[in-house]
Amino acid sequence: MSVRPHARPLLLLAGMLASAVAVAQPVLLSKDEFLREIVGKSMYVASTANSQNFLLELQDGGKAIVSRSYNDIGTWRMADDTGGYCVTWNKLAPAERCNKMARRDGKLVAMDAAGKEVTATVEVR
Repeated sequence: MSVRPHARPLLLLAGMLASAVAVAQPVLLSKDEFLREIVGKSMYVASTANSQNFLLELQDGGKAIVSRSYNDIGTWRMADDTGGYCVTWNKLAPAERCNKMARRDGKLVAMDAAGKEVTATVEVR
């Protein structure tokens, strides 16, 4: 199929616009980045599932704390070498849940095992 000469600039412009609007892919944190940037700090998190904000702390030694409309404590562990971690809560969900931390557009996000973002933003203090 040939493209008419006057249509070429439009195709070029459409291609440039499509690449400009593309969302940057998340890059998983390494284990070292995770330990340095996440563990022992307070994470202020905005959930994508229910628009709730909450505070999450993964402390040295494996203790996990969450605060939102209620508080819960649990345990956490590293899941792998790519910023993956698993948490088991006492009240919230008795089953272990695993996520991975990633950076997208300069911001931290949490992703589930399937690679879906489960937080809109994660601010670490």
